[in-house]
Amino acid sequence: MLRLQASVTDIVPTSRRMARRTFLRTTGFLVLSTGAVAMIGCDGGADILDPNLDDPGDTNPDPVDNGDTIDPGDVDGDPVDNNEPPVDDPPDGVEIPMSADLLNVGGVQVVGDKATLTALDSDNANGGDDPVILVRVDEATVAANTVTCTHQQCNVAYDDGRGLLVCPCHGSEYRLDGSVKQGPAPRPLLSFDATIHEDSVFLVKA
Repeated sequence: MLRLQASVTDIVPTSRRMARRTFLRTTGFLVLSTGAVAMIGCDGGADILDPNLDDPGDTNPDPVDNGDTIDPGDVDGDPVDNNEPPVDDPPDGVEIPMSADLLNVGGVQVVGDKATLTALDSDNANGGDDPVILVRVDEATVAANTVTCTHQQCNVAYDDGRGLLVCPCHGSEYRLDGSVKQGPAPRPLLSFDATIHEDSVFLVKA
């Protein structure tokens, strides 16, 4: 019987060829896998590089910053209102702070400050600036007139019961608008329009 025996030299090349084929198959698989990953990266890499782009599967997209400013303490997200309430400007005229007595209805205050009288131009043809008497008629009204009687320059006083300015010297009587109710006064007192603002009175010649 004839037997054929493969020599060692015949076996070794065959094994090497098998190993080479296995290597080429494995290498080819790795190359294909790498290419697939690269293609995926080309398609979705922008999401990784650009943090502002949302994942299509993200159900909670990041808010877009459009430059609007929201007050952190405003839970409704309404714009911040920086408009301050308008300031209540005082009325025109010469300001006279009210005395404690004039703050009450029926109260009286006599103004004799020289600078104030000059600003009011309170000269009633009596030889100089006449003092001014203020009477609190009610919560919203102050009557303002010169205090010097036009008869013989006595100072009138307020008669609360009658609501009149009365001269104690000769009995002349004036209404609270300065007009003569009873002589011998020959002419009226000088009258002023008075406006109450907070704790002051603003006077303008009537």
